[in-house]
Amino acid sequence: MKNKTCYFCGKPASNKKHVPPKTLFPSIKYNDKYLNNNLITVPSCDEHNSGKSGDDEYFCNVMKTSLNSNKVPEITMIYPLQRSISYNKNICSELFKDEMPIIIWDGKIYHESISYNVDLLRFNNVLKHITMALYFYEYKCICPYEYFGSDFISVSNNLDTFTMNSLKYLEYKGENKEIFKYNVIEINDAHFFY
Repeated sequence: MKNKTCYFCGKPASNKKHVPPKTLFPSIKYNDKYLNNNLITVPSCDEHNSGKSGDDEYFCNVMKTSLNSNKVPEITMIYPLQRSISYNKNICSELFKDEMPIIIWDGKIYHESISYNVDLLRFNNVLKHITMALYFYEYKCICPYEYFGSDFISVSNNLDTFTMNSLKYLEYKGENKEIFKYNVIEINDAHFFY
C-alpha cells in the first residue's frame, strides 16, 4: 500500500482493515443483496489488523450471540458462528466460560437461553479500533482525540435534550445497515460516533 499510513498508529500500511471486522458480515444474500459487499476499509499495518484478529473474532461472536443485535434474521448469523467454532474449538469454552441458564419472556412465550460475562477489556478494545478507523475513514487522518467509548452514557447524560432528540433524525451511514450503521456528530470540538 504505497504512501498509505495505518489508521491507528501512522506506520506504513501493509494491508486494509475492514470496519467493523469482516466476520461480522455474513456472506449471505438478504433483501436481494450480499451483506458482505461494499464494506468500509482503511489502510492498516499488520499489528492493527491481523495482530488483533483474535479480539475481532471474539467481538463478532459476542455480537452474533446477542439478542436483538440487528434486523437480519437469526439464521443468517448462525452459519458464521458455526464456521467460527469449526475453525477454533476453544471459542465456546472461551466465550461461554461463565454461562448461566436463564429464561427470557418475549411478550408471548418463554425461551430458554444462557447469559455469560463478556470480557469488556477485549470488547471495548475492538470498539476503540472501530471508532478510530471510522474517524480515519471520515476525516482522512489519525484521530487526534482521546477515546472515551465506555463513557458514552455519562457523556450522553450531559448533552441537552434537544441534541439527544436530534440524533434520532440523522441518517445513518454504512452500506449494509442491516448489520452495521453509524453516524458522527461534532459538538464543541468533540466527535461522537454512534
